[in-house]
Amino acid sequence: MSTSSTNNNNLITDCLTSEPVTEPVHSSPKAMEETKNNIMQKVTPLIQELDMQVVGVRLSQLELYKEIERLSAELQLCQDLPEMPQVSDGIQRLQNLQKRIQTINKTLRVVQDRLNRVANINNIQ
Repeated sequence: MSTSSTNNNNLITDCLTSEPVTEPVHSSPKAMEETKNNIMQKVTPLIQELDMQVVGVRLSQLELYKEIERLSAELQLCQDLPEMPQVSDGIQRLQNLQKRIQTINKTLRVVQDRLNRVANINNIQ
């Protein structure tokens, strides 16, 4: 686990285990701005780390998709040869895997877009 992951996990644990605020909160503009800045300061590294991990997963998925595509094409060529065993089941499974990977990639794109929007909101404010 990286140092930033450990720090982020500690940050989450600290937030979850900290004492609840029992005093009334006075919402002056300055206090509101400080609170917003504190929250963004703690959330931004988490968002950045998650974004980097999503990018890594998307790259891995792309490599896997290309390899499945290559293997599927090779199996398709082998299927037409008379001395080769039937590989149509394998081809069908690879095609199903391709569809699942495409679906996962679409989901990852949506997640990354949402993370980018949150990061942009942080930059705007």
